[in-house]
Amino acid sequence: MRPDNLLRNKYGLSPVIGVLLMLLIVFLMGAVIAASLLGGEQEEKLAPAPLASLSVGEYNNTTLKIDHNGGEFLEFDNSTTSVILNVAGKDYLFDASALESLGVGDEKLLPMKDRDGNSIPINAGDFATFKVIDLRTQKPVFIQEITFKEGYEPEAKYQSGLIGYYYRGVNFSGTAVKRTDLRLKFAESSYSTARLYGSDIENWPYDILNTTNNFSVDYEGLIKIEHNSNYTFYLTSDDWAQLYIDGTTVIKEPTASTRHAKTTNAATIYLTAGYHEIRVEMKENIGTSILHLEWASDSFSRRFAENFYHDAST
Repeated sequence: MRPDNLLRNKYGLSPVIGVLLMLLIVFLMGAVIAASLLGGEQEEKLAPAPLASLSVGEYNNTTLKIDHNGGEFLEFDNSTTSVILNVAGKDYLFDASALESLGVGDEKLLPMKDRDGNSIPINAGDFATFKVIDLRTQKPVFIQEITFKEGYEPEAKYQSGLIGYYYRGVNFSGTAVKRTDLRLKFAESSYSTARLYGSDIENWPYDILNTTNNFSVDYEGLIKIEHNSNYTFYLTSDDWAQLYIDGTTVIKEPTASTRHAKTTNAATIYLTAGYHEIRVEMKENIGTSILHLEWASDSFSRRFAENFYHDAST
């Protein structure tokens, strides 16, 4: 059939159009498959699988031990690698360059210090997650869970006891007499509660301020919490006293000038494991004086609160 007749004849034109459409469909399908394969290869390159088999454990209460059990040689650099220890929901970023490199059979010790050189506080029984992150892809290269058998208390940073500041007058002002106490269990010798439960300081606070009337005292420091739990605090005083934890007023008097006989106020607060700021203020006008701080939780009955610390530089 002549070309001019083909164009005029619909029966001749239909097969040509069909062939062209089939060729176009085949071409598009090929392009889609090629793009999928290429994209998959590219994605696979951006999603690194663990390159090596490592084991991470507690060497002592200040150091981790890392063994390379098999796989590829690893290099650690702060610009491409993050080494993270997550403890109680908080991430601590190690100096990755401290590991330098790891090959099969290598064993390296990693001090538990962050990139600023601060020690990472660990309690016995803490559950932590050790992670190696490839910063180029933001994906984990290695993850392992660790349960610490030993705790670490940075001795150079914290020392036992709360710091007490004693003032003449009830306004927490003037020159303070400073002392350290392991717990708050104080009462005048004449007070019935002192005779019943005792007092860590005889006839408190006469030997400190040479008086048992018209004084104020402010105890500050940290309380170490061993386990996540609800804790009930019991603050007994005559006269006025308040309790603060992490800057929040936990036990509060009605007014700043409230005066009363021996009274116990209680409050419950949820605390996570670790160190928390604690502060107790007390004021005594005239008469007998007492200051007791006790606590209880799901794991122990009511007793005098301890586990107190303060900054060594205080």
